[in-house]
Amino acid sequence: FDYSTSEDKQPFLPHSDWNPPEQKIDPVIKSFVQKINSDITKIKQIKDKQNLTRMERQTIMQLKSNSDIIIKPADKGNNIVMDRQQYLFEAYRQLNNTEYYTKLSAPMYHQTHDQITGLLVQLYSLQYITEKQMDYFTQLQPLPRMFYLLPKIHKNPETLVPVGEEQACAVCY
Repeated sequence: FDYSTSEDKQPFLPHSDWNPPEQKIDPVIKSFVQKINSDITKIKQIKDKQNLTRMERQTIMQLKSNSDIIIKPADKGNNIVMDRQQYLFEAYRQLNNTEYYTKLSAPMYHQTHDQITGLLVQLYSLQYITEKQMDYFTQLQPLPRMFYLLPKIHKNPETLVPVGEEQACAVCY
């Protein structure tokens, strides 16, 4: 990759908060930006309106607070309600499958973070990444992975697919 012409074309940099000096902005552009901001505010107000009745919202809150069930997003944009005990049984069944999972004596995300930081230091010292890119990557703090199951309701029979989700990663931002 040749990024020598412009630093803002380099990947993995924090978003810029630069704004031009107020006195150098053309009045026509200022007016246009004000109009756009006004339109965006109107759209946000429309979006915030409720599309459920009060009773439907109360029912959803009751379901969410019910500790006997789990509500998960399913494929194709649907949600599914499952019995908590059955869900946990399936989760443990999958996690105890030694063909796919190995039980760890302790979490390893701190060790992995240290290894990645070491690699980043090497890349920086070899000038493969810039100081800004180094800062971007090293500002992230390691967090444990979240394991959960997602229902695939359009498969026969219905299945629960395991997902290991990173809570903080560079490509997520």
